[in-house]
Amino acid sequence: MSADQRKALAEILGAKSDARRRAHAGYQNSRNQLEDSLVKETAEKKGVTTVTSKITELRKRITESMGEIDRLVYSLRDAHGRAVADFTRDIDDAQSELRRLGFDADGDGNLSLRWDAHELRRTIREQVEKQIGTESDIDHKFDEAQAKILTVETPEEAAQIVESLL
Repeated sequence: MSADQRKALAEILGAKSDARRRAHAGYQNSRNQLEDSLVKETAEKKGVTTVTSKITELRKRITESMGEIDRLVYSLRDAHGRAVADFTRDIDDAQSELRRLGFDADGDGNLSLRWDAHELRRTIREQVEKQIGTESDIDHKFDEAQAKILTVETPEEAAQIVESLL
């Protein structure tokens, strides 16, 4: 394999190469999926899904009650207004519990880690890195392959190096 061929293959594996960008994009996709999975798994272990289900159900009940308020006569409006206030108070209590556990939930019950849940975030990051590594691992792998490409003798050797990255 000629020096020009080795140099061309090394450039293909370089810091700005499509192959490396695709590897980074694949890593980010895997990382996001795994992190979402671990957030859900951790939430289930902590009993958060029960709390988010409660919030979702209470929000549904608020919506139903508000619709009834709009349709009912004045005497019923007062009773349902109290129910909405009760549901809202229950939601506030449940959301406080979620915050205490390190989570937030949107109106549909989708979970996310709180910005200040540093320990929980660190634990999930460590699990992600343990299972799929880091972006630095990808760079290291490509850098090693790029260096090896410069010393190969045959196209077959180069192909093996490139295939190991895919």
